Amino acid sequence: MTNKYFAYDSEDGLIIFATKEEAIDYCNRTIDGIRVDCSGSEWSDFVESVCWGEIKQAAKEVDMGDYGCDYKLTDIGE
Repeated sequence: MTNKYFAYDSEDGLIIFATKEEAIDYCNRTIDGIRVDCSGSEWSDFVESVCWGEIKQAAKEVDMGDYGCDYKLTDIGE
């Protein structure tokens, strides 16, 4: 997995990005859009769902020999 960062908001859900800067930019643009839509001093509660972070682990297939396969969490890049 080369895309290691995510952004989330309750309207668009989870979006994956290659860089931290892309995830932060997405969140800032989302907040800007909410700001434009807010009426006076009333912000939408939706704004508090906007966040970003780093993906540290993901499910990866592991060989179980004669038993087929299984999945376990592994560090990104493993």
